[in-house]
Amino acid sequence: MCKYTYDDLLYNDLKIFQHKNGYRSSEDSLILQDCILNYTSKNFLGNAFEFGTGCGIISILLAAKRENISLTSIEVQSSLYELAEKNVKYCELSPKITLIHMDGRNVAKKFSPGTFEIAFSNPPFFEPNEGRLSPIRERQIAKHEILCSLVDILDIFSYLLKLDGMGFVIYPKTRCLQFDSELYKRRDNLKPIAYKFYQNYANEVKINLMPKFQKPKKGESSPQNSFLPPNKFSEIIAQNNFNLFVAVVQKIRNYD
Repeated sequence: MCKYTYDDLLYNDLKIFQHKNGYRSSEDSLILQDCILNYTSKNFLGNAFEFGTGCGIISILLAAKRENISLTSIEVQSSLYELAEKNVKYCELSPKITLIHMDGRNVAKKFSPGTFEIAFSNPPFFEPNEGRLSPIRERQIAKHEILCSLVDILDIFSYLLKLDGMGFVIYPKTRCLQFDSELYKRRDNLKPIAYKFYQNYANEVKINLMPKFQKPKKGESSPQNSFLPPNKFSEIIAQNNFNLFVAVVQKIRNYD
């Protein structure tokens, strides 16, 4: 019985293997890579870091679409790391993609701060006790925050990004306020550029909801604890015309 499917990426004849019964990439990956492409020029020259590459789909597409990009992609699960190796080699992109088998929470042991112009992740969407756990361990770790959390992602962005570097991450809409609140706690190092909302890959939902930071007057505490207006967003999130959001953040201070 075949352990893999062989999937067409519909770009330059690129195809990848995916585990038939394990974790499989979905349109989340396509949304995220599309957003990254929108914020980088065709002539982008720099280093990019992917936290949790899975089968390697996003790094493969970026390497194919941005000629001068250099990618470092890490994966903690052995089964997915080996699959990403297989896919990168098959797509003949090994010169542009460096794969590392490691736990992303240990990046400070492997990399110097401020190493990358871009960092991105399609992370586990759900908290450990949220929803139903798959009986398949590979899916459990990929979909639930068992080995990494939203907080870990932001801390890694803060550490690895160069000054003015940009981070990209995708989550379900239900986590937008939580993400924004955690980002606000790191406002000395990171700031939000945009929150982009999607129903699916083909449909970005245009919502007039821009993150703002009101600087407190001297001697006053901050008048807010998030960039987004919570009351307004609570009304918007109740709508059913979008499911996902991509947060685009920027490094504004060197890591101490």
